[in-house]
Amino acid sequence: MWATRYDFPAVKDGRVKREILPMKRRRARRLVHHTRREQFRDPRVREALIQAFDFEWTNKTIMYGAYARTHSPFQNSDMMVSGPPSPEELKLLEPFRGEVPDEVFGMPFVPPVSDGSGQDRTLLRKASQLLNDAGLVIKDGKRLR
Repeated sequence: MWATRYDFPAVKDGRVKREILPMKRRRARRLVHHTRREQFRDPRVREALIQAFDFEWTNKTIMYGAYARTHSPFQNSDMMVSGPPSPEELKLLEPFRGEVPDEVFGMPFVPPVSDGSGQDRTLLRKASQLLNDAGLVIKDGKRLR
């Protein structure tokens, strides 16, 4: 409604001003996969869902451009990661090497950026390959384990 229904005469002639105020800490909305559920246990399945989700199209078409893509559960805070772990962080992480994914020791995750078409074939191909690799193949037009 905010994006489409503020078109009454007082807005048009300037008596009512519609303004979006910047927030220092944006409350993030995100999709979280319940990794204890069988269908989400394989990280390749979770990665495929990330590849297939077209944030740019969704934000433009459904959300009227109201959202900024978050990269961290701690978006816009001092706890948001912005690069590889510092030497101090590596010292804390090192005892867990081999128990946590190797990605923890490198650059932070950045979600893919689509072409905004709602059907970015490059990302959809990556998602399909990840699902195939996870044993979810297409049989009779359906993706099955």
